Amino acid sequence: MTSKQRRHAAQWAPRFASRGGAQLVDGTLLSTYRFRAAAAGAWARASWERAARDGFERHIRCTTQPSMTLFSGARTFVPALALVAGAGLAVAHATTTPAPNNPPKKEATEAKPAVDPQVKESLARMGAFLKTLHEFSIHAETTKDEIVQSDYKVKKTAVVDMTVRHPDRLRASAVGDDESREFFYDGKTLTIYSPAQKYYATMDSPPTIAATLDAAKAHYDLELPLADLLYLAAGDDLGKNAIEAGDIGPSRIGGVDCEHLALRSPEVDWQIWIEKGNKPLPHKVVITTRNQPTAPQYSAVVTWDLSPKIDDGMFAFKAPDGATAVPILPAPAAKAPPTANPATKKPAK
Repeated sequence: MTSKQRRHAAQWAPRFASRGGAQLVDGTLLSTYRFRAAAAGAWARASWERAARDGFERHIRCTTQPSMTLFSGARTFVPALALVAGAGLAVAHATTTPAPNNPPKKEATEAKPAVDPQVKESLARMGAFLKTLHEFSIHAETTKDEIVQSDYKVKKTAVVDMTVRHPDRLRASAVGDDESREFFYDGKTLTIYSPAQKYYATMDSPPTIAATLDAAKAHYDLELPLADLLYLAAGDDLGKNAIEAGDIGPSRIGGVDCEHLALRSPEVDWQIWIEKGNKPLPHKVVITTRNQPTAPQYSAVVTWDLSPKIDDGMFAFKAPDGATAVPILPAPAAKAPPTANPATKKPAK
């Protein structure tokens, strides 16, 4: 063996020795023939392994993408890997073999309903329980998207405290980033009061909370805080317009074990977290308005008190000293209000 062959052998033999190829004895290969045979065999094996590995990695990248639907329950990932004996060879072969002209037919699977019946059952349980509550108090931390400069969304926050006695008593306060308001409903009138400006406005109202919410919206484009929860407590069916609904899974809100549900209607997406057990109360809601280009969201995290201390006088508004009555401007193209606006004084200058 020449000095050049020895240097070549010393460089490559250790790489192939681990694969059973040539071996050095006192710095000399056993035979040039065996060295060449081992080198050729090791190079072939290394090339095949690289091809198999590359094919396997491409196969994984192509077949382990997530397969999810909006309401498929838990998020599932479907890796279509067939791990069999000689997997490397099988994968390498699959990358070069065309698909058969007549692939085997897959067994038909029964399509799941777009609206999960268990979701409707959970909503019905919640609604039935809320209708049994004669009186309650709730504390909520809310956020909403405010649209500025045509399509830019800004988060606004507020803290809402509300006491309700069905069917015709309500008092609420909302302290937010931009303003604070108080609401008083005594079964005959609804009054909105601004503590900072000491202005208040009053409208004659129907004899129930739900009807008052409808009238305030229709005549004055006025929405009370947590109006959606108030409608639910009055017996409204959240799932009546759902075109899709699913159970996302368990979750904890404020230390309470809940079930996270999601619903889609033609214009609005709802997410709601309902307490597990014998008190199926909603502890969080997220509402996405899809019929607007920016899809703004509103969310509320709610704490419930089912045994509040209530004073009958708390629902009647008594104007503080220096407070001024102002009119409520009707909404554009609104229906005529049930009675004339009762404000009698002009705003203070």
